Amino acid sequence: RLVLFSFYLKFKCFRPLNFMMRIRSLHYAANIVYTLALVYGSLMKPSASLSELFLGYVSSIIHFAAYLILSCLWYAYTLNVRGTILISLTLSFILEFIQYFLPFRELSFLDLLGNVIGSLMFLPFRRVLVLLRSKLYERFR
Repeated sequence: RLVLFSFYLKFKCFRPLNFMMRIRSLHYAANIVYTLALVYGSLMKPSASLSELFLGYVSSIIHFAAYLILSCLWYAYTLNVRGTILISLTLSFILEFIQYFLPFRELSFLDLLGNVIGSLMFLPFRRVLVLLRSKLYERFR
């Protein structure tokens, strides 16, 4: 009985750690899914109704919001400013570069500007993101 009880105590001690690892894995999976959705949305052939709707500045605002969300998600996961900026800016430049070679897409410097500004706008929200992350992880502990 003593051996079983000590095994139970050891298992019980590691349960929160395993659960936290699952939460981090879900957070990572959500980041990957959002990043892949952003890549797909950037490279897919737009429908005629969407291309007419997103002319001019509206497209840049959507790019700004998409890359702000991307940066916030990756920063909340990594808590690394340089890594987050590297991920979002690299993705932004690569996708805009690829769009130059696609016949149904075009390179837009306004969209690139929206991407860069959105990628950097998470910086004022860092403390809020750290607080939200700690509250979320503490809640599921």
